[in-house]
Amino acid sequence: MTLKTEGELRGLVAVIQDALATNALNALESIASEPMGRCFLGVAGFLEFAMAKVGAFTKSIAPSDDEVGAAEQVLSIVAKVMKDEDNAVHAAQLGWHTLLLKLLLHDNELISDAASEVVVTCATHNCNTTGINISFPYTTLPLEPPTRPWPQLQALPRDARDADVPVVLIRAVKRRMTGQPKTGYLLWGAAVILARWIHLHRELFDGKSVLEVGSGLGLSGIVAGAYSLRTILTDYQQDTLKALAYNVMLNQTMGTTVEHLDWDHLDKTNEQAKVDLVIASDIICDPTTAEGFANVIRTRLSTSGVAYLVNATGHSRFGVGRLRELLLAPPFDTTIVPVETLPDGLRLLDTVWDAKELRYEHYTIRLK
Repeated sequence: MTLKTEGELRGLVAVIQDALATNALNALESIASEPMGRCFLGVAGFLEFAMAKVGAFTKSIAPSDDEVGAAEQVLSIVAKVMKDEDNAVHAAQLGWHTLLLKLLLHDNELISDAASEVVVTCATHNCNTTGINISFPYTTLPLEPPTRPWPQLQALPRDARDADVPVVLIRAVKRRMTGQPKTGYLLWGAAVILARWIHLHRELFDGKSVLEVGSGLGLSGIVAGAYSLRTILTDYQQDTLKALAYNVMLNQTMGTTVEHLDWDHLDKTNEQAKVDLVIASDIICDPTTAEGFANVIRTRLSTSGVAYLVNATGHSRFGVGRLRELLLAPPFDTTIVPVETLPDGLRLLDTVWDAKELRYEHYTIRLK
């Protein structure tokens, strides 16, 4: 998998907008077959286009076969586009539900069936509709037309191997589980540093199997997945895992999977679970997380493998002291260096939002 560039993504939006302008439904249908395409169909205004097209169709007293066929194809594309949860939320903002009610009752069975497919697709999502009027009927309209936002583009440092600046698409968790800490719901500075480091040292990941612990939004793991043979992104919270799966699909990261990991209950007898590399970023926040991470390395890292961790220092992360005690003792062979002293240190820390307040360390961990 090759990471996209911002130019390529803006080019995709331009292609979609050209297809909308020329009513090229076959081209739009092809784009809707991929997760990234579905996302950017929403960004480029396809749902607004489709709403206008289908809305005009409902006003036709005796539509021709060609008009029915075109409306059915538009609804088929809408059903695919609605597989993207953010597009489904945007459709609610636009008031698609009132239009779908009309279409479900349409005299033409092809149209009612196509509308039913859209509704079934939307029903698969557990969307956060806070602040969205989704009452039936849609009695109030927003003061300004809602827009489907772009995912966050996280740029990686360019080196001689890159024709342009690669980016990773990240969507944050909009609603978190009640009572749970926010550790997996934000894009932390350490994740940015680790992702950049992996990108600049991609040769270390070539042909390797990788396990990311505490993946959060998945930035580092997605970058690792671009260069490795196989990458597993893991976390504990279910909504974080859902966000992880979305981001993996959005970036079309082949060979990358998402799994639940409870480091207090690991299968210590499964040799097939061993990996060449373990990666993690800023997952140490108390002594129990230090012990859990050490347990993952003991259990999942192959004897010839390496683990890489980027974490804030003990001045700002409770539990780092315990981590050092564990990793500087057998069976671990650990090197810990300040990130700013690495050869790429300045590039790794550049524009990281909390780098002025926090100090980060880079861990290289092996088993003796």
